[in-house]
Amino acid sequence: MENNTEKIGVTLNPLLVVVENAIWNFEADGGGLPGFNDDSFRAIIKLFTTALIERIWTLQERENMDDDERVKMGLSAAAEVKKLVKVYANIDTMDLYKHIYEK
Repeated sequence: MENNTEKIGVTLNPLLVVVENAIWNFEADGGGLPGFNDDSFRAIIKLFTTALIERIWTLQERENMDDDERVKMGLSAAAEVKKLVKVYANIDTMDLYKHIYEK
């Protein structure tokens, strides 16, 4: 991977584990709905898809996939995430960015 990618992972890894632990503790203490707003939900989706793409890239490298298959696989993964959010939360992920880009 690119050096820049490694740096962001090194920076964020401990923070993400802190967030994960906070969620586990929240749930262990009785939890309930955490109260994530649209900005948080968008951020969570971005974190997940970025991590997923990294894992896809690693698999593609290991399997020595050609460029066309890599692109198809990446686009398919993105479409599946978008579909998952639409089906189970009735949210179009593009709508989460509208207020940012309509300024």
